[in-house]
Amino acid sequence: MVGVGTALTAILGILVFSDPLSFWVILGVVCIILGVVLLNTSKATSEEEAT
Repeated sequence: MVGVGTALTAILGILVFSDPLSFWVILGVVCIILGVVLLNTSKATSEEEAT
């Protein structure tokens, strides 16, 4: 479920504001979502090590 807000925001921008959809836009959104997933994964790992 991580990154769903980011993906929905991008889809909303494409549908509502007629933003162009290109390979680079898709790649950018995927990179952002992967970054959020990695940050949340590392946060969960460090919390488990702290306990």
